[in-house]
Amino acid sequence: MERPRDANSIQQLNVLNERFKQWRNWSGFWVLGLCNNFAYVVMLSAAQDILKKQQFDNNTILNPITLAVEFNGVNNSNGTYYDCNSLSTAAVLLADILPTLIIKLSAPLFIQKVPYGFRILFCVIMATASFLIVSFSTAVWISIIGVIFASTSSGFGELSFLSLTVFYKREVLAAWGSGTGGAGVAAALLYSGLAQVGISPQVTLLTMLIVPFTMLNSYFFLLVPPPSFPQWKRRESDDGIDTSEERERLMNGSQEEQETCNQVIEDRSSGLLTLSEKLHVFKGLMPFIAALGLVYYAEYFINQGLMELLYFRKFFLSHAEQYRCPLMNAELDPLQFAYRPGIGVEDATTYLMHRSLSHLENTGSTLRMMFFDLSSAFNTIQPVLLRGKLEEAGVRNHLAAWIIDFLTDRPQYVRLQDCTSDVVACSTGAPQGTVLSPLLFSLYTSDFKHNTDTCHLQKFSDDTAIVGRVTDGNDLEYRGVITAFVDWCRQNHLYINNSKTKEMVIDFQMNPQQTTQVNIQGTDIEIVENFKYLGVHLNNKLDWSTNIDALYKRGQSRLYLLRSLRSFRVCRTLLRTFYNTVVASTVFYAVLCWGCGSTERDRNRLNKLVRRASSVLGCPRDSVEEVGERRMLTRMMSIMDSTSHPLHESVESLQSSFSNRLRHPHCRKERFRRSFLPSAVRLFNKKWLSVKTYRMHACTFMCIYVYMC
Repeated sequence: MERPRDANSIQQLNVLNERFKQWRNWSGFWVLGLCNNFAYVVMLSAAQDILKKQQFDNNTILNPITLAVEFNGVNNSNGTYYDCNSLSTAAVLLADILPTLIIKLSAPLFIQKVPYGFRILFCVIMATASFLIVSFSTAVWISIIGVIFASTSSGFGELSFLSLTVFYKREVLAAWGSGTGGAGVAAALLYSGLAQVGISPQVTLLTMLIVPFTMLNSYFFLLVPPPSFPQWKRRESDDGIDTSEERERLMNGSQEEQETCNQVIEDRSSGLLTLSEKLHVFKGLMPFIAALGLVYYAEYFINQGLMELLYFRKFFLSHAEQYRCPLMNAELDPLQFAYRPGIGVEDATTYLMHRSLSHLENTGSTLRMMFFDLSSAFNTIQPVLLRGKLEEAGVRNHLAAWIIDFLTDRPQYVRLQDCTSDVVACSTGAPQGTVLSPLLFSLYTSDFKHNTDTCHLQKFSDDTAIVGRVTDGNDLEYRGVITAFVDWCRQNHLYINNSKTKEMVIDFQMNPQQTTQVNIQGTDIEIVENFKYLGVHLNNKLDWSTNIDALYKRGQSRLYLLRSLRSFRVCRTLLRTFYNTVVASTVFYAVLCWGCGSTERDRNRLNKLVRRASSVLGCPRDSVEEVGERRMLTRMMSIMDSTSHPLHESVESLQSSFSNRLRHPHCRKERFRRSFLPSAVRLFNKKWLSVKTYRMHACTFMCIYVYMC
């Protein structure tokens, strides 16, 4: 009776032993893939540091190129200045990829003659030598030799380890691929991190010597070799094709070459492939090699051939640090909502209301908003000042000169039928209607920004708003930001229209504080109860009633046009198009801002317009609630995906550590609870919960179905 138990125990032990062996092999190939490509990636990341070993200084001034650019009648000659090496990083790139390419093309002709043990030792020795040579080199050509050693180790190792996978189960190939991909991330981050904390490149490269040692241990101690594995000797059966059937599948090519292949197969039914046969197989692989080669060429040409030219001088990172971290870019104003993909009027208004309602959550707080109006902002841009801002943003001298030349001495005239005015040369402003002008204006105004917990300045093109929280009558920061902004506008030749600049004060306290008007350039700014900001009507009660009244009036006039079109017997397709483009765009304008915070009575007024339009069209249309929820959920997902959105950090801080749900923000006042962000969080959790419930029901149904079957 004990024998079955012993047999079961032995069987379980064998299963566990087999699983443990599979885990060791999978881990071993993952580590081998990581270590094999590690030196290859490190040499690319260290390209700038390698080239700094040359005897010349890193900054090279090329021959001056005279660009005749006139600034108010004065010609300036500008020398073109490049902060780059006399020997490009492309040299390191070529030294890192050409040996690997040559090995991959030639090694299949002879690599089978070398046992696996000697191959791995050769790779480890070459990788170790590469780190030592590059770290102790005193000239560039010596460092290039070290890079060639790293490339040789990577290329020879890749062929060896890929051919080694045939002795193991298929899963190890996935582990190898995962390890090689991880090497691209781990090696670059490790080298950049060590260099960034102040460790010298020499010490950093010497630290990398642990990688070849890890490769050696992984191969000889972690992997479990199969029985009769040719570790230190070659086996002839490994190099040949066992059957004529396998040889025929491998050699089967085009119809024109079929007769020649059949003759070869009859003469040689088994054994090693000849050189002509290997070249024939290689010819069939050429389409795949060409496609992959094109991808790699484009990738490395951009990353290593062009990336070193992208250098922002007045940035807190050096040129070498920017090369190691190429994602750095010129810092624009994050609270400039105009001319940015995926961000518009609704985002600007939503952010304004979110910050305002957050300030009012604090007891004893008063909110003050200053809305500035700039007169002809695009037409007052000064090219001389713009050039300095472009250079601070990292734009090259020759490109900045080209832009300034585009903006200066622009001939303009007015033509009305047959009458034409005199031609006037204009050297100020940016022509509106071009693609470049919005970007130039954003750069022109990006150097003034302010964003603290109690006060911030946000822009939408030239529409600027300053929002500040005043506690116990202390408005020093709010007034200080206004004063600084007015001075900055004067220095940059942007003119503030005091008559159209308004201030709105919001105070819900039982005893409102006494408010003193802000004086700008000798004019007291008017304090108003309502203000139209980016087409959305705001009032000092923050209740959207004024905005709903305006939308209702405009919606009625658009509905009259829709009825008139129906009386002219216009087809329903055109009527629906007119409704979507003219009526719905008016009724649902900025619904993200007011949809959740408006009263039911106000929403019913707009829904009445929608029902009337539905009767004209002969089909139902979505209500305010449906459109608002759909747009709110879409915008919430967009904010979560976009790291550059101003509300992204606020949403990210609400992420739950236990699930995909969002934690509801703390709301003390009902007006804040009904604002965009808390309402969007509740809607997101509701939709996520419904999807989760649906999946649970689907899984339960499938389990019951499988059980019944």
